[in-house]
Amino acid sequence: MSDQEPEDQRSVEDLESQLSELVAQEKRAAEDLEAKERAALSRRQEASASRESYQEQKQNRLRLEAQLAEARKGKQSLFRRFRTNAELRKENKQLQKELTRHRRVDRVSRGAAGIAAKFIAGRELRQSFRSWFLAAREAEGPRDFLGQESADLGTAITRRAIRVGIWGVLLATVPSLLTGGITGGFLFWQNRLMTAQLDQQTNDATIARRAELLDIIYREECVEANPSKETELAQRSEGDSAGEAEALQKPSVSTPQKICTPVAHPRARQEAAIAFVKIENSREETVNLNTAKIPGTDLVEAKLSGAILSGANLKEARLRKADLTEADLREADLREAILRGAILSNANLSGAILNGADLDGANLKEAKLPGADLGRANLIRANLREADLSGTNLREADLGWADLRETYLIGTNLREADLTRANLRKANLTRANLRKASLSGAILSGAYLRGADLREASLSEADLTRAFLSWADLSRANLRGADLTEADLREADLREAILSGAELSGTDLREAILSGAELSGTDLSRARNLTQGKIRWAFSNSETRLPEGFVRPNHWIFPIHDQRFYLENLPDKSAD
Repeated sequence: MSDQEPEDQRSVEDLESQLSELVAQEKRAAEDLEAKERAALSRRQEASASRESYQEQKQNRLRLEAQLAEARKGKQSLFRRFRTNAELRKENKQLQKELTRHRRVDRVSRGAAGIAAKFIAGRELRQSFRSWFLAAREAEGPRDFLGQESADLGTAITRRAIRVGIWGVLLATVPSLLTGGITGGFLFWQNRLMTAQLDQQTNDATIARRAELLDIIYREECVEANPSKETELAQRSEGDSAGEAEALQKPSVSTPQKICTPVAHPRARQEAAIAFVKIENSREETVNLNTAKIPGTDLVEAKLSGAILSGANLKEARLRKADLTEADLREADLREAILRGAILSNANLSGAILNGADLDGANLKEAKLPGADLGRANLIRANLREADLSGTNLREADLGWADLRETYLIGTNLREADLTRANLRKANLTRANLRKASLSGAILSGAYLRGADLREASLSEADLTRAFLSWADLSRANLRGADLTEADLREADLREAILSGAELSGTDLREAILSGAELSGTDLSRARNLTQGKIRWAFSNSETRLPEGFVRPNHWIFPIHDQRFYLENLPDKSAD
């Protein structure tokens, strides 16, 4: 009986081990199944997103094709009623002939009126002098003649002169007024008609040229591509569930896709885009080059205020000093584009690609750039005041001396970016990635850096007065000579940070970690919520000032370079 008990115990243990192994296998199988289901769900979501993107692109393409068809139709109707330059020259020649004829008639009428006036004046004067001579012959003596007849002669001459003047004026002016009025009216209406015709022709030519340029810019050749079942199977991972594998082996109708390529040469498209912008500017219309593929286009100092360029390919485009105020540049491709001195205030650059773009001195005040890619972009002296850069990629970007006051930089990637002497007063840098960034001499007074990643960042001589740095990671950061007056460093990680010569007057260090921090020459006498334990594992020298009642750790008597070795070799870390 005693021998049987160990055997039963061993069998029970074997059964328990087998049961635990089966449970573990079942758990692993459940986990594998759950992982496969999650993978399948993510693939279905990706497929749904790609289908939605394809449908959106298809709708945009259909809308564009409809616009082009309408433009071509309008162009044909315009050419049917288009008046050629030869016809207008012929009409102008006829008008000049009419004008010459009317001028000739006017000269003849004026000459005839003058001759008539001269004839009447001569006749009246001759009759007056004849009457005077007759009166002189019949006079009885010189006295009578000089007294009475001289008065009568003067009165007669005056009366006749007035009569002659009136008749002369009437004969000289009435025909001139009649002929001049007729000629002037005719010429006025003819000139107005010709001006209207020329304006209509210019407008028709402009619309026709505009349609031609749009055709050059947007015309594409599309080829349908139907993905085969083998391609779909290759795109799937090997970890598909059994149900998905069965669904793939069933015959399914693949979604047709179109691959479209521009017909015109890139140089022709660039020239067409330049001409189109000039036409729209002359017509004072908003430039609409949505989704246009015009890389490398020269649009220096172009007037593109309010332009619609969303989704456009403007890679390596030259837009120096261009006016892009309130322009729509969502998801536009502006890689390595030259935008020096460009005006982009209030522009919408959400999701735009600006890798390596040159924005030196550009005005981006109140611009919208969430989700944009500005990696390695040149933004020296750029005005980004009150701009929205939330979630933007600014990795390795050069923002030296840039104006970033009150800018939204929530969750922005500024890793290894150069922000030397940049003005970030009251900027919102919550959870921003500033690892290894250069912020030497930057102005961050009142900036909000809650939870920001500032590991190994250079903040020497930076102005951080009243900055919010709670929960920020400042490990190994260089804060030498920085001004942290009244800054909020609650629960901040300052391990191995360099705080030599930093100003910490009124700085809140509640639950901040100062392990391995260098505090040589730092004035900690007026720091708030500083405890003896916080400085226990920090490095410093005799120049450091501590609050009243604090005891200097023993290792501070050694040189800075020996203190780390001393602390690492302490037998009991709990003791100093």
